[in-house]
Amino acid sequence: MISVSMLCRTLVNITVAAVCVACISGCGSDTDRPPSVLGDLAYTAEKEELEYTLLLPEDDRLVPYLVLTDDYNNTGNCLLLRKYLLDETSIFNVNAIFSGYYENSEIDQMLEQDFLRKLSPDASDLIVPTEIPITARESLHGGGDSVIEIERKVFLLSATEVGKPRLRTILTEGEALKYFFNNEQRIACFETGEAVPWWLRTPVAWYDNVVCGVGSNGIIGSGGVGTINGDEKNGVRPAFCMPADIPIYLGDDGYYILGNL
Repeated sequence: MISVSMLCRTLVNITVAAVCVACISGCGSDTDRPPSVLGDLAYTAEKEELEYTLLLPEDDRLVPYLVLTDDYNNTGNCLLLRKYLLDETSIFNVNAIFSGYYENSEIDQMLEQDFLRKLSPDASDLIVPTEIPITARESLHGGGDSVIEIERKVFLLSATEVGKPRLRTILTEGEALKYFFNNEQRIACFETGEAVPWWLRTPVAWYDNVVCGVGSNGIIGSGGVGTINGDEKNGVRPAFCMPADIPIYLGDDGYYILGNL
């Protein structure tokens, strides 16, 4: 005959076991739930590209952007980088004295004005103005070491962010992004599949008109903003930030889309 005390102990053991099973099967980690906000798409090495790609309305069509981090420059915002280069190459600046300085350069103004108009008003309104580090103007033409911050909605990535270590004349601008772990990850193409060099915002401080870029082979290098043949043109890859808590949903084609657009 089973005593009352034995029966109670048995019921307790069964209850504890049931709770443990429920926790194991039903209380999974956050990584088990489907993405519901933009921050869930942030790049990790374990994800396939579709899992960190977001479609945004640009010129009345949907264009893919890569969500590279959910905490850009410790802001708690997501950094988005256009997957493909803009359809047209662009000059960095008109070749002149201190033309390697990023603030108010031709490419800076183009991104803040012309490019922003390509995005739908609703998408543009979600972009968060962001403080980005740039090499100070007084650091150019002599190898100074001053870095300042400017506020921008749209900007180019820096040499540091795509994986270039600090050198005497290439200053640290921000932090390296995990996405750019080798040359292949740095290669950028037009939508046609053609790979071409693309601009970065980082100047070479020893000069006043030399800036960094990524070659068509993914190698980070530098060159003048102009030559004897005219102003140099390269590909442009816009980047900007959006809040990490924006709702998203999975579209029928397998891409994620912002839920409030």
